[in-house]
Order: sequence, then structure tokens, then C-alpha cells
Amino acid sequence: MEIISQLTAHSSQLTANNYQLSAISYQLSVDSYIKLIVYDIAGREVSRLFDGFQPAGKHQTTFDASGLPSGIYFVRLSAGNNIQTQKIALVK
Repeated sequence: MEIISQLTAHSSQLTANNYQLSAISYQLSVDSYIKLIVYDIAGREVSRLFDGFQPAGKHQTTFDASGLPSGIYFVRLSAGNNIQTQKIALVK
């Protein structure tokens, strides 16, 4: 059964202070225990955005990437045996 029906990540930069944010949204078809983790290109965990139970429906969170260098990162959402990964590019 597919639990994750959608995962999107959008990166934006506020140029006044070079503050980097990524909006991450996802939709769950059933109540699930999830892990939402950001990894760098080498596969190292750089941020654990959520690790716990969430009800079915649409969810959104913000990833503060201001302390990270420019590069390619991966947002990974795990729910049960379902995993989705979304690539984001941070440019400063």
C-alpha cells in the first residue's frame, strides 16, 4: 500500500541576509510513523526535520539551511516500507 502520495521541496533565498529556507510539503494517505531527514551529497544526515507519528493528510515544514554550504541535498521521507526522496539544490 502506498502511504506517501506526494513529496515536494522548494528552495528559496532571501537575499537581504543570505538566509536559505526550503519549504517541504508531503501528503500521507494513512496515519503513519514517519521520518523526514535531509542528507548531503555524501549521504550524511544534516538535519532530522521530523521523527514521529503524523495523521493522514497534507503536512508542511520548513528546513533552515542557512548554516549549510551550497550544494545538492536530499530530503528523504520514510513511512513504513514507503520511501520517497526529493533533491534540492542550495545556492548561496
